Order: sequence, then C-alpha cells, then structure tokens
Amino acid sequence: MPKTQQLPIDKIGYDPAFYPRVNGREDWMTVYRYSESLTADAKLQLCGPNGDSPPVVVRRHKWDHPYMLVDGLHRMRAYYRAKRDSLPCRVERLPESKWFARSVELNLTHGLVLSAGDKSWIAVKLTHDGWQDDQICGLLKIRSSLLEKFRARAVKIKSAGKGKRERQVNGDRYTFLKPPLDQFAGTATAERVAANQDTMVGRTVIQILDSAIQLLQNGVDMSNEEVRERVDRLAKLVTDAKT
Repeated sequence: MPKTQQLPIDKIGYDPAFYPRVNGREDWMTVYRYSESLTADAKLQLCGPNGDSPPVVVRRHKWDHPYMLVDGLHRMRAYYRAKRDSLPCRVERLPESKWFARSVELNLTHGLVLSAGDKSWIAVKLTHDGWQDDQICGLLKIRSSLLEKFRARAVKIKSAGKGKRERQVNGDRYTFLKPPLDQFAGTATAERVAANQDTMVGRTVIQILDSAIQLLQNGVDMSNEEVRERVDRLAKLVTDAKT
C-alpha cells in the first residue's frame, strides 16, 4: 500500500463526475465540524496515521492539477476551510476507467453512509460504464432485486433543472426520486414530482429562516446562554456562507 504523504491542497483537483454522492458536493455541516476541530488545535490531524480518519486518496493527473481527488472531499474541504496548506494523502495509480468505482469502494468503508439516492446514481453511472448487474451488486453488497429498486429512482429529464440531485451520464440528464415518491418512477409525472421535491425543500428552508428573522426582530433574550450560543453560531454560518 502506498505510504501517506503531505500534499499541498492547491495541487489537488476535484471532479464531481467521479464522486459517488448524488448531489456531487460535500455536506456543509460535516465540513464545518471537521474544520472547527482543526482550527481549535493547530497540531491536530483529522486523517492519516495520526488521525481518526484514513488519509485522503488521490491519483496522479496530467492537466489542471498534479493530483485529482478519489476519496476525502469532506476532509479536504475542512483542511482548506481551516486554512491548512497541506493534508495527509495516499497516492494511488489508477486508470481513469477505475476512478469512479474506487471512489465508491472507499466511501463504503468509512464516513457518511451512502443513501438510496447515492446508490441510485452509482447504479446508473456504472451501468452506463458497462458494468454487469452482478458486478454492481458485488461492489454495493446488495441483492439484484434491490438494484432494480435503486435504478427505478433514476428519471431521465429533458432539460437542465435546479435540482441538487441532477446528474449527467454520457450526455443524458437524470434526477433521482426520494422515498416515498419513487412509486412515480417510469410515469409521465415523474419529472414534475422530482421538481416539486426541490421546490418543497426550498420553501421549508425559507420558512425556517423567516421564523428566525421574526424572533430576532421581536427581541431575543440574549441573557440565555444557550440562545446566545445559537444566535452566534447562526451569524458565523451566514458570514462563512457569503465568503
């Protein structure tokens, strides 16, 4: 196994096409928790031989960056957010045809559990890449009947949308239905249902923010330590999001 080495973060690129999470990006709360730990202790290493998590895995690359990320997006983002210049990495030599499958394999062994939407995206991507059903089931460690259910969540759409679960596979665009709405898969209303899901999520976020604004406008008891801590945390998150 390749040895762990410190690599500069600005030398590592990222391509969401090879990322197994359906939204193609990191979970901001996970990055925030990791980065807060790194900021609090300048000597702390989250990953590598001296950390709780394995080292970030990268592959050599010939174009924009000397290295490209295979596994460890949350860890890399956290180190960057904590203003670290480098992080522990393991360099693997892989042909491009194996990049995505290797990323899936590593994500199954640690970190956030792959969701049904993630597995749906993985199943569609690997099928388009020429994988056989038994190979996909072996990688994901699932039965063939469950593989069909994951595939049924994938809905081909005609035009680009704003959904975070939208991914492109070999020129085709897909969105991925969440339960309990996956019974609409394969029907004429599938695309509309998927779009409505994103609208509902957006409205929920707006309602929560409106409630917080109203509370602050009406006056909040800042002498309460727990209230003050949450208000300060919210203000910091808003500031970080703008930067």
